[in-house]
Amino acid sequence: MSHYGNILSTLNYSLNRTATGDVPDLKLFPLTGLYRYFADAGRFIECASGLNLPVVTMGDNAKLENAYLQLIEPACCHTHGLLKQG
Repeated sequence: MSHYGNILSTLNYSLNRTATGDVPDLKLFPLTGLYRYFADAGRFIECASGLNLPVVTMGDNAKLENAYLQLIEPACCHTHGLLKQG
């Protein structure tokens, strides 16, 4: 129960600013493009923008890399991803 907007509780509800913030839980969004593997690195060329993006070596990257190595040519991909600067 509250009285005049105050929380009546023995728990600590105070908020404190930290030097670095937590990374927000961002939702993945659909991407379509061409995947290629060259010089031990995966690249993804996004169709709508033409951006040539590096692919991180985590998650399902190994599956995508193996599929590409069977084709040995750029593969059209429909995926969900997150673009991060870094």
